[in-house]
Amino acid sequence: MAILIRKHAFNIMASFIGTGMNKGGNSRRVDELTSPFLDSLDIAGYNYASGRYPLEEKAHPNRIVFGSETFPQDIYKNWKMVEKYPYLIGDFMWAAWDYLGEAGIGAWSYNGGMPFNRPYPWLLSGAGVVDILGVPDVSCRYAAVVWGLCRKPVIGVRPVNHPGVRPSKSVWRATNAVESWSWQGCEGNKAQIEVYARAHSVQLLLNGKSLGKKRLKDYKTIFNTRYQPGTLTAIAYDEKGEELSRSELRSATGPVCITVKPEKQSVRPGEIVYVPVSLTDADGVLETNADRALTVQVRGGELLAFGSANPCTEERYDAGRFTTYQGRALAVVRAGERGNILVSVSDGKQNATAEIAIAEK
Repeated sequence: MAILIRKHAFNIMASFIGTGMNKGGNSRRVDELTSPFLDSLDIAGYNYASGRYPLEEKAHPNRIVFGSETFPQDIYKNWKMVEKYPYLIGDFMWAAWDYLGEAGIGAWSYNGGMPFNRPYPWLLSGAGVVDILGVPDVSCRYAAVVWGLCRKPVIGVRPVNHPGVRPSKSVWRATNAVESWSWQGCEGNKAQIEVYARAHSVQLLLNGKSLGKKRLKDYKTIFNTRYQPGTLTAIAYDEKGEELSRSELRSATGPVCITVKPEKQSVRPGEIVYVPVSLTDADGVLETNADRALTVQVRGGELLAFGSANPCTEERYDAGRFTTYQGRALAVVRAGERGNILVSVSDGKQNATAEIAIAEK
């Protein structure tokens, strides 16, 4: 219990100090205290101590280090140091996949409060750059840009469905932006748009009209506008003004329907299959601001869980009924012994089904 209390106190302190923690290990005294055990390791892991990375070249020339836990907003500068210093072999930001527990540590809340002091019914940490359904957010996309794994611009939109409300932020989340330009009923609301790209500059277009062209710093920049449905296009340019690549987000049009798309079309008996459920238009464009309560039923298999990535809810994952969050939910199903699995999802008015074949043993 004492260990848990100390860890809790440390995390609260860290949430106030923020990225200033990175310099906490720079002093000679800290180095004297940690060197006896760090020098006994083949590889030394540094938690929130990236300020030491440049120092180790002279202080400990034979030490191999890596960032065992770092802030997601530091990924650019940390990775530049990984590329620069041969003794720094990697960096792990907190966290990859979201999880139950440490409720609200990474949440950006529109209801006030501070991380580690989120009231019930906060459930999820909110720190993952991949949400609990397995959907990457724009922090994850930004990391991919930094690592050179994403060549097209990434467009992230901070939720526009909370007009006039400033979120309380967490140091364990760089942004709450999502890859969506589909916010039903939010016309005219202020919209803050983040663009990431490995480029010199980027231009942003809304329905063909330019919102400006900006130079990128650390592979990112921000645009401000008013939300209106349509198409948001980002165009990346090199130093000579030549187009490198482009990407776009589109708004859902027409009626929103329930879409059920299992990750597999055929499974073995007893195998677990994940079944994403989303609210989309007829073309499959996700609608982010039309969440509704859904009920799921399964034949030919067992429903193990059904839920969304909502970090603050009293709904149960084992009840077969859950409200979507930003247009998404997920069913987890165990296959029966033979035949087909039929997954049926309904909101009381609409119904959508998907069938999954169970392969013979």
